[in-house]
Amino acid sequence: MQRVMQLETCPYDGSPIQAESFSGGSVLLSCAHCDAAWEWHNAWVRRVQPPDRARLAAPLTGSHTVDAAVEPA
Repeated sequence: MQRVMQLETCPYDGSPIQAESFSGGSVLLSCAHCDAAWEWHNAWVRRVQPPDRARLAAPLTGSHTVDAAVEPA
């Protein structure tokens, strides 16, 4: 059974993934929101940096504030 993985969005927070290619065929995939990063080379993908758990939890803990005086457009 073949499994297909598509890393278009971060598996931790759903943010878009950025890709940077290097000589030799390696690609560094990273999430600007949680700082997680993966190295992709041919069929091999490995996580090189775990997500910043504090940044992931910030919207859930209420540390992200919204100005109540601004009305939606």
